[in-house]
This record gives sequence, C-alpha cells and structure tokens, in this order.
Amino acid sequence: MKLRHLCSAQCAEVYFDQDNEWVFVDWLGELTLEAVQHTCLGIARCFLDHYYPRVLNSNAQVTTISWDVAPWLSSEYLPALRLTGVEQMAWVVPPDLRARNGVLDTVHLFPHIAINLFDDVESAVTWLQQTAPEPLDTGCVAPGRSYTDELKLRTLVEAFAQQLGVTEPT
Repeated sequence: MKLRHLCSAQCAEVYFDQDNEWVFVDWLGELTLEAVQHTCLGIARCFLDHYYPRVLNSNAQVTTISWDVAPWLSSEYLPALRLTGVEQMAWVVPPDLRARNGVLDTVHLFPHIAINLFDDVESAVTWLQQTAPEPLDTGCVAPGRSYTDELKLRTLVEAFAQQLGVTEPT
C-alpha cells in the first residue's frame, strides 16, 4: 500500500491508499463514546473535500469498545457516512471478544452500506481489491456526491462539531 496521510484523529490515523484508491482508517486503543465521536468528526472532515467510495476500516489495534459506541455509530455516524458517497467498506474486527461484539452490533443495526467483516487486514485488502469497480471507458470522472448530499454533509459535520464543542479541525 502506498499511503498518503489525510489526518490524525483522537483514536485513528486516516490515510489514502493511492495504489488501491481507498481510504484506510487505522483505529487504536480504547474506544470510549467521546473518543469515537471526536475521531469520527475528524474522519468526516477528511471526506468533505474528496469523494472516497471505498474504505478499509481497521480495528485490529483496538483494545476495548464501550457499550454505547455501537448504538451511536448506527444511529448517528453511519447514516451520515452515506452522504459522503461511501459504497463499500471492509471492516477488520478487533481481537477482543467484547469489542468484536460491539462491531457486530453496529453492522447489524446499519445494513445500508456494503460492509464486510474480516479478522485481519490482509483478508480485507484482498476482498477490496477483488471487488474494485471497473474503470470507466468514457474518460469521465467517477460520480461523486450530489450537490444536495454535499450540502447535507457539510451541515451535519458543522452541527456535529458544534455539538462536541470543537471549532478547529481535529
């Protein structure tokens, strides 16, 4: 993977994999609701100016996830993620059983994006590579977000930042 750093968030590093044309989100440590909310704000800001339809989301380095993260992700963050244009996500589950169950709860509560779960990054990479969309022969740029979705996304990210009391990019 040839990675270009997009941003650092509280519990994750976010990169663009230039060879495979997807975003790689590498989560770390203990995920409390507050930490996840601040991290998700940082990730959402990465998506404001670019269209990334494919995501490799790794929880391989996550040690614990608090019980309130899954319901929040399902009800608040993942619906907003749809506005970014994400179509496909390979999600590497954490090694800790309780944390793994939190990821399973999240995915089951939100079936609107093609999310496949994996035990390791290598399997997730293989799946994303095998399911890569065919390049367009027309020379046109792949479709991105609609203008309406763009406005909704920017409004949601701004409202979310205000809710968290964050004024500067994270």
